[in-house]
Amino acid sequence: MTAVEAFVYIVARSLNDKDTDLKKFWVLVLKLVGFIMLALLISLPIVVSVVYSIMNAPKSAGYSDSLIPTLRDLVHFIPGFTDFAEIGMSYLYIGINALFTVFMPIIAISAFKKKKTPAVMCLFNIIMIIVPAWGIMLNGFSYKTGRWCYTLAFFCVYALVDDLDVLFRMTAKQKKICTVWALSQAALIVMLKSVCSVFTLGLTVVSFWNLVCMMLFISDVINTKKAVAGLLAANIGIGYFAAYSPFAGAKVGVYTRNGECYDCYSHSLLRAYSKIEENDDGFFRVDHNEHYNVSHALNNFINTPANETLYWRARGVYGYFSTIDQGFTDYNDSLMNSACNYRRTVSYSMDNRSRLNFLSGIKYYLTKEGTGSFEDQRRYAGYGYETIEPVKGVDIQRCELDPGLGYVFERSISRSEYDKLSAVEREECLMKNVVIDDADGISLSAPVLENDVIEPEFSIAEDSYVKSVNGEFEIMSKGQKLMLELDPEDYENCELYIMICGLQRAPFDAADRKRHLEEQGKTDNRYDEVIYNTNQLFTSETNNFECFASSNGIRKRILDTSNEPQGRSDLHDYMVNLGYAEKGSGKITVSFESTGKYTIEDVKLYALPVSSFEEDAKALSEKKFNVTSYDSDHIKGTCSAESDGMLYLSIPYHMGWTAVVDGAEVETKKVDICYLGVPISEGEHTVELKYRPIYFKESIILMFVGLIGTAAVCIGTNVLKKKKSAADKSDKSPDAE
Repeated sequence: MTAVEAFVYIVARSLNDKDTDLKKFWVLVLKLVGFIMLALLISLPIVVSVVYSIMNAPKSAGYSDSLIPTLRDLVHFIPGFTDFAEIGMSYLYIGINALFTVFMPIIAISAFKKKKTPAVMCLFNIIMIIVPAWGIMLNGFSYKTGRWCYTLAFFCVYALVDDLDVLFRMTAKQKKICTVWALSQAALIVMLKSVCSVFTLGLTVVSFWNLVCMMLFISDVINTKKAVAGLLAANIGIGYFAAYSPFAGAKVGVYTRNGECYDCYSHSLLRAYSKIEENDDGFFRVDHNEHYNVSHALNNFINTPANETLYWRARGVYGYFSTIDQGFTDYNDSLMNSACNYRRTVSYSMDNRSRLNFLSGIKYYLTKEGTGSFEDQRRYAGYGYETIEPVKGVDIQRCELDPGLGYVFERSISRSEYDKLSAVEREECLMKNVVIDDADGISLSAPVLENDVIEPEFSIAEDSYVKSVNGEFEIMSKGQKLMLELDPEDYENCELYIMICGLQRAPFDAADRKRHLEEQGKTDNRYDEVIYNTNQLFTSETNNFECFASSNGIRKRILDTSNEPQGRSDLHDYMVNLGYAEKGSGKITVSFESTGKYTIEDVKLYALPVSSFEEDAKALSEKKFNVTSYDSDHIKGTCSAESDGMLYLSIPYHMGWTAVVDGAEVETKKVDICYLGVPISEGEHTVELKYRPIYFKESIILMFVGLIGTAAVCIGTNVLKKKKSAADKSDKSPDAE
């Protein structure tokens, strides 16, 4: 992005210079392109892997930006230029723009004289920020905001500093223009503050402080460079103190409280991980559903604190990443693992689904020691986990069914046939068969597709606020519920799932508000109505919602993240696991935490008997990949097959992995939509997996080509400089005269 800015700057500066030699200009452009190519060659070992990750990552965002700015975009853009406000995802937190905006007339005046480049660059960057099409393109064809937005800050500062000398040469007419601009801006801020919640009181105060600064600049009160520098320092200092000081704004205060992030990590249940690792020299993964926020409030629903697994150096099934492979998203979509796919850059969990936990190698499940609801918390782990000795205040549960990194499958199902199954049927299918892409042309023995899925009948409880599961309804206050009743005997010794189809929410609009007031016998005055309608226009509420499904002590979250940059807008069917129970509770509650107008197309219940899971798990344990040594990029182990089969490994597929079976390299395959597969033949085998960045050898060779090219350019440039210097000296010598 910096290179793009540099290129635009070269073009703008060259075109604005009347003495520009076009030949020299194009030579400069070609040099820039050449340097970029050399830099690309040098960085290839990293760039190739990054491009591979980006090309295979989900590109969709939670909302679709229009290619041109909307009225709401423009209104939200104004605070970012009058205060230290955020636009987008904090990437437009420029800080200096509050000063910049009041000096726009001065930059314009300068542009009409000799200094056009600063104005051109500022205009170019403002257009880039305002027009979503630019942002979408520069952010990898995803949501419009990204780190590239920081470039605007540089050119705001550059333009402001470059044009300060104009302040001391302004005519009376130009001062009047600046005054009118300042007063117009003040009037606009007052008007928007009175009718729109985008503008806070603090924002308005800071905005007017900046306008006062401008009036002092263009008046005769400030007429020396020292005074200008002093007022600038005061303005920036006060503004940044208000925005960043831990005593005022929360921007840095959140992070500067001594040791708070480490304190938050220290409460993580992963603190027991190192002790588990000491006592278990095999391969395993861990999971838990208890997470603490910065206020040390306990969240019992699935959540992913950023970098928690990295901090504890733990192997889990959740984490925050800049990019996640599209295949992993497709895998969770196929199984309707709603707990995992809230956002496209986060892996949450396998929703404690016993079969998915087993296939993922989750051997340990962690809960807080001594909690009053320990029995309920223990049940989150799912079937087959037994409590062992607590460690560091953490109750540890170990899966007695011996999950591993991978298993040998001797039966396969094609992806096209797999897609015809329902989500719960697919979950059972994965325990018996490996899914192979149709294009690979690999076929093992015929798949086993029998399932024992139960669909319990249910009715709506009399005291349920929501009276229908296939229509529209309104939630008027937080916590109103849909309550279902069912016969506990219908799902004994099962995992219970609830699937809510076509669940969507729309916020109340002005007509709804008026109707609700009339139902309460109230009337709305004209002023309040105008304020409400204006806020609806400028700060319209999104369709996002949060609700919780609970049964028999287990509570799971259903989250809609549409209209979030990293959210998803294509999910309307949600399925959550309400846990394993020997005997059912007979009641399921869905609590809605966001008011608005909801739609549900259907609600279905599924019960998966654990007897079949236990049978399948024991069969897979006999065909487990026995890991003998492992590291982040090197794994070695043994396995056996009674016939030709496929070694499934719960490692996301990547072209960088190579497999060596009994000393011979074997081409890896993508299996189960997103995981790594190694074809093997009948018999005992030693399998070795190695990871190297893709095209690593080729990129290393090209890197050295780039380094040699760079050295040649440096040496050549130095030689030319010496020759030119010698020629200049000879021209100036007495003999030359």
